[in-house]
Amino acid sequence: MSNLEQHSLTWASACVQLGHLFSRDACDSPLAYWPERMTPGQAAALQRPWHPSDRQARAHAQALERTMRLAIQAGTLAAETETEKQKARPAEAFAPTRQRRADGSRVYVSRPARPERIVSTDWLRPPSLVAWLTAVGEAPSEHVNAWQRASIGLLVFLGDARRTAPGRPDPDVLKRDAQWLRIYSESLERQARCGLRPSKAEAYREVCRASGLDPASKTALERIRKGVARALKLAPGGPVIVPATLTPRTWASGLVREPLIRQR
Repeated sequence: MSNLEQHSLTWASACVQLGHLFSRDACDSPLAYWPERMTPGQAAALQRPWHPSDRQARAHAQALERTMRLAIQAGTLAAETETEKQKARPAEAFAPTRQRRADGSRVYVSRPARPERIVSTDWLRPPSLVAWLTAVGEAPSEHVNAWQRASIGLLVFLGDARRTAPGRPDPDVLKRDAQWLRIYSESLERQARCGLRPSKAEAYREVCRASGLDPASKTALERIRKGVARALKLAPGGPVIVPATLTPRTWASGLVREPLIRQR
């Protein structure tokens, strides 16, 4: 079992306890992997896991989340802040939610109208979270340590060549690109094994879904395409050629090796 597969298993274990805090694609997809970054609420739950039915555990996690947000404002916890303009939303009498009943039917709720607004979101990465927890005297939990190891594993996946490459991109961008490349490659492989003609467009859409991006967004797809292209240039182990006309027959003939990390 490869290190990336081991990290995928630890993420699946974390999702058993924390799946209610992440999207269904992030946990249930066969390509699910540790997210590149988390919100303070998600990171707090990773440190102090809780279930919706456990009010006490949830209160402990919420207390940690409040402390994290204060630390971000004070500058003692490194975070990335992104702002997004949300469009106005009309009132809805029956709006779908992520919750489902015992029979599998979706739960619908009424939503009031919402005006246009600017929303700021703080994002944490494993190194800053571990450093801050250590500084405040709280040992990182099993899940936090697993997240940290997974982020390091993506750096190892890129190989040592990137460390000496002139003008190399930011390490965080390299980690993200490596994760996108892994998902993209596995998508092409799975399509070929299922007897389908592999579609690069569908592989890019799978990367979008696994990364929490909108697969219908042209901007997101172009961002994914460029990230995969960057990772291809730095992929370890030398080039693996994927024929331009990849078909189930070329896969069965052995012309394509695993993983699929180079195209022409």
